[in-house]
Amino acid sequence: MIERFWSTAKPMTVNPYWSSYYAGLATTLIASDGTGAIGFSNSTSTYYEYYGYTYGSLSSTDTLDFVPVTLETGSAYTFISAGSYQTSISIFDSNGYLHLFNDGDDIGIPDGYPYDSMIAFEPDSSGTYYVMVGYEYGSYTGSWELAVARDVGNDGSNSLLTTTTTTTTTTTNTILGSDSADILVGTSGADIMSGYAGDDGLSGGDGSDVI
Repeated sequence: MIERFWSTAKPMTVNPYWSSYYAGLATTLIASDGTGAIGFSNSTSTYYEYYGYTYGSLSSTDTLDFVPVTLETGSAYTFISAGSYQTSISIFDSNGYLHLFNDGDDIGIPDGYPYDSMIAFEPDSSGTYYVMVGYEYGSYTGSWELAVARDVGNDGSNSLLTTTTTTTTTTTNTILGSDSADILVGTSGADIMSGYAGDDGLSGGDGSDVI
């Protein structure tokens, strides 16, 4: 399974070079794909609130998969894909327009197995997006994995994690005798005991006592 991660994202708009013609082709591919959506679960990371994971495979007749995912403005998302060969990932909106694309070789560092690619993305509108997963070379086939982290507020912290503070309260008991003979027994807490006059027996019990 892909390790969890986090990366700062900036708001992204549609790729200005992606025409309506290409958008139409993309929507046709998306409509005929049928890959299941990726959902989110609460994260235990200190950097982001939610995490999602899915996987699939590519064949000679299915060279691209489009994974539906619901994204919200005000949150930063980091996607990472990995596979048997160098994967590429692209983010499309529901109208087929391309927002981001990356394959791992774009950063100039040769990948070793499991050959991953990463995209940090902050949508400029909420809705359903499609993460396209493919191989750098369309003739390659094999399995792939896709993981996503959602950082609400793009602040690099997990607001769902809570800190529990335990406060211990110590009760002090005052136990007073009389001028005659007394037997005074303290409690398990802190006690202040005074027998006054007379032949007294005092036992403070547990705790920090003043007798």
